[in-house]
Amino acid sequence: AGLLDAQRVDELMDALEDLGATITSIGQGLPKEEQEIARLAAVSEGGTVYGLLARIDAFIEAHGTGGYAVGAEMNIASILVFTCLGRLVGGVYYGVPPTTCDPFPHIQAVRKAVGGNPAVVAWYDARVEQQKSLKALSPAEQILFGCRDM
Repeated sequence: AGLLDAQRVDELMDALEDLGATITSIGQGLPKEEQEIARLAAVSEGGTVYGLLARIDAFIEAHGTGGYAVGAEMNIASILVFTCLGRLVGGVYYGVPPTTCDPFPHIQAVRKAVGGNPAVVAWYDARVEQQKSLKALSPAEQILFGCRDM
């Protein structure tokens, strides 16, 4: 199972990279308002990004357990789901609402498991303390901070 899990981790990492490239390319070169409209369509049901998220969610359902993306323990796949999708819904991409991942329970379970991990909680708590308030963090970091409470 070790080599197979490693292959699955790589497969999921590739899918997350493709997701980032896809959302970045949507609306590229358009005025901000048109880019936002194009990206909202892409993340809505029937859109390109929505389809990618559905496949990632199904992959996690098939290969992850207990809130982890691949296998039953923390690994780079779960951490990348947490960070990549936190960026997706955290204001990095104009037009992508923070609720984009809500229809995907397995993605959300990973985001919650990683966000609630004691080391991750401690890291974000230290960031808040360093910046003097949660509001001083970037919108994406605020989203990642909030995953502990999902």
